[in-house]
Amino acid sequence: MIVYEKFHPYLPHHNFWAILQWVLTVPLVLLWNFNGVVLAGILVSSTFIIPLRQVRKIVKIDIWPNVIPYLMYSFLTGLVVYLISRQVLIDSIWQLILVGGFGALFYAGLLFIFERKQMIRDIVRFKQVIFEKG
Repeated sequence: MIVYEKFHPYLPHHNFWAILQWVLTVPLVLLWNFNGVVLAGILVSSTFIIPLRQVRKIVKIDIWPNVIPYLMYSFLTGLVVYLISRQVLIDSIWQLILVGGFGALFYAGLLFIFERKQMIRDIVRFKQVIFEKG
């Protein structure tokens, strides 16, 4: 709560993002059908930089070392799934689920290879929080 009170003037109200989502979604859906919803979400999500810049003036925040590796894993997974989908004609929901499932397993494999220690710490912490008595 103390952090919120300190940074409240720098953080746009959460309604800003809800309103922006709807303002962008309607015209983008009219232009690009359901892909417009995705584009609106991407555009709204990209505005996180606005409060981040304000907060960084007060507190040293370095998010890129925590973001870049996962962006690379996602990009690599997307590339592999794209290449597979170019080789395999996906003409049923089951094939789509199979290729998507392979993408999820590929991403999980990358995480296991490169982020194993952090994954184990996260799983242990998750178990502690879920099964904590009291």
